[in-house]
Amino acid sequence: MNKSHFMAESQVRGWIVTALSPAHRAFISFGCRQAWQERVVLLLQFVTYTLLITIFSSIFLITPFKELPTTIALNANVMIWYIIVTELVTFSGGQNFQGVRSDVVGGEFSASLQRPKSYFRTKLWIWVGTNLVRSSVFLLLGTMLGLIFTRGFPYHWTQIPFLLLSIYISTLIYCAIHFMLGLIEVWGPYARSAMWVSQKSGFLLGGLILPLQLYPQWLQTLAWATPYPAMLNIPGKIVFDPSLTDMAAGLAKQILWLVITIGAGFFIEARAYDIIRKRGQ
Repeated sequence: MNKSHFMAESQVRGWIVTALSPAHRAFISFGCRQAWQERVVLLLQFVTYTLLITIFSSIFLITPFKELPTTIALNANVMIWYIIVTELVTFSGGQNFQGVRSDVVGGEFSASLQRPKSYFRTKLWIWVGTNLVRSSVFLLLGTMLGLIFTRGFPYHWTQIPFLLLSIYISTLIYCAIHFMLGLIEVWGPYARSAMWVSQKSGFLLGGLILPLQLYPQWLQTLAWATPYPAMLNIPGKIVFDPSLTDMAAGLAKQILWLVITIGAGFFIEARAYDIIRKRGQ
């Protein structure tokens, strides 16, 4: 083994050891406990999630999908499972904006300047644990609802690992984006407006209700230039796109967007810290 290979292997090993350090494991464990302790919130979200899936299932069951001008093999059952997955992602990962914004307004973010680890780094590892619990719980509920409304399970066993990993990566992308949106409050009272724009963009460009594959080509091109399809469409379309090649390509896109959004989160955090240092607490 030459020197460059040895250095690369040592670096990768160092990253793994750092990622699995006692501090990071503690943050993940704290995130898991935090998710379990929010039972009342989870219950209320369960009710909302169930109502949404029930309403859209009723709509899809009377929609004439055969008349749609598309080559995608869509039907009511496929669309029900599609929205089960896309809504699952929003409920599992899209719950952190208000917490970040409150920490900025309440001074918790400013106080993190005095700590050895940045606010975003700490939150990321907590969200790793939180999302693991939340996505697992909503996945169980979503599966039960899907079986009730469709009387079947559309996924082949080879799709399951891709589906689970895709859903989980989606929730982390969601967290990174919501962190950046909440942090806008450092610059002024603009975070809520930015969040509203992001929500509508996710609805349209992510394919929350209808798959992007039904959109005009120009709109699909625009959508894929944003992170929203990686959050919603990629995990959702596995139900009607079982190709292993396409699923692997989708995961690669998600990982790329996860790296981009996390990197952007650290960049924006650094700029926010600069602003706080200049103007004071």
